[in-house]
This record gives sequence, structure tokens and C-alpha cells, in this order.
Amino acid sequence: MQHANDIQKNWRALRENGDPAALKFLFDHFYSPLFAYAVKLLQREALAKDALQNTFADLWQYRRRLSSDVVVRAYLFRAVRNHCCRLLRKQDSFVEIDRLGQQLAFEPEELQLKDAHLRQKQMVARALNNLSPRQREIIFLKYYENLSYQEIAEVIDINYQSVINHAHKAILKLRERNDLNFF
Repeated sequence: MQHANDIQKNWRALRENGDPAALKFLFDHFYSPLFAYAVKLLQREALAKDALQNTFADLWQYRRRLSSDVVVRAYLFRAVRNHCCRLLRKQDSFVEIDRLGQQLAFEPEELQLKDAHLRQKQMVARALNNLSPRQREIIFLKYYENLSYQEIAEVIDINYQSVINHAHKAILKLRERNDLNFF
């Protein structure tokens, strides 16, 4: 619980006092998971770094306007997602925010499956990549970033029940695969 208190304390210090140390705390604490998410969405590390830089620059610039009543982790994931979309729109003005997750793909090497061989990981990655873009993004946020379904709903801006439905359909789709015995 102390961990969550530190996050809220630093969020408040950033908002109310403009404390640069609070911004640094949030940056240090959230950089790795936010970067992993941005890389998944953008498929390019340089663009992902730009998205994070823009996110934290905006946090600093608009710190006085930040809400006190937010789940900080969900807020930051949503902000990074929005910046990823803006960066993609600069490259292609026809990119829709709903298509953002289409680039999200799973690689066999990154799968954390106990006692699984490369061939099994390849099959699981292929099955995950055959999910819809929205399902892939929800699975990534739930099982890789450990966000709650409510936080995911906030991040991707859909209602809670839709997140549950997408996750349920994704798991069912994965279980239908006879060659996968992990689900």
C-alpha cells in the first residue's frame, strides 16, 4: 500500500507544488511499462521515446490542470496512448484511434510461458496475433502490464463491460485452439 501512497503523494506534489522531484519519481517509476506499451503500439522505439517525452512534457506543462481524482497508472497509459495516436497521425492523417492496436503484436521470445519450448511459444504468439486488435491490446494491458479491467477501460476509452466482453472472447478464442494447452 505504501507504493500506491508514494504515487499519489508525488502526483499531488506535482499538481499542487510543481515539484520537479515528483515528476522525476513518476517518470522513473512508470517509464519502463509505458515505454513497452508505446513500442507495442508504434513498433518503433524512437517514436515510443517521443511519445513518452511528449507525455511527461505535457504533465509538467499542464501540471496545474491535472485532476486529483485519477488512477495515476491508468491516466499515464491513456496519455501515452493518445500521444502514440498523435504521432501516427502526423505520419498518416487517416489513422483512426481504433486502429492504433492493429500494430500491437506478440513475439515468441517475449512470452513468459513456464516450461514452453520455442515452437510452443511461436504457436501461442501466432494465436495471440490472430486476435482482434482490441483484444490484443486488452490482453497486453491485462497480462503484461497488470492493469485492472477498470483501468483498461479508462486507457482505451471504452466501457468496463466492453473490456470484460473483449477479454472473455479473446480467452475463449485462445481456448478453442486444440494445439494450445496453456489456456
